[in-house]
Amino acid sequence: MSLGFPGLGSGDAGRARVLPVMCERCGTDRDLTIRSVTDPPEHQTGVVVVAYTCARCQLFSEHPARVSDLGHGIRRATVLIFGWHYMHCGRIMKKTGSELRRLPAPWAAEARPNLLDVYLPIRVLTCACGFRLELPE
Repeated sequence: MSLGFPGLGSGDAGRARVLPVMCERCGTDRDLTIRSVTDPPEHQTGVVVVAYTCARCQLFSEHPARVSDLGHGIRRATVLIFGWHYMHCGRIMKKTGSELRRLPAPWAAEARPNLLDVYLPIRVLTCACGFRLELPE
């Protein structure tokens, strides 16, 4: 018995059938609460498995969807995190580099002058809109 999603593993060389993120009953995406976002079994580029509930009719849905469809209705400044992916403006942010940040030790009159600063390696993620996020490695 398979507990897969509609369209997974059937036809089109095992590609998931991607469905729109909207309530099937109400026909809108205005009242949706996203419950989870995970990678699909086939690991298609730009496709995730999304689970959501419609607040109007209480219908629960879970199916493969385009990552870009998740950005509708979400403010530009919001960053969504799922798995190891960060999403902004409805698109997955791309790693654009690594840097080393210096965290200086607090200096006070009574502090020892030979304290060492702390250096933290970070990864830099950038959205297509120009938004930049720095995270510890």
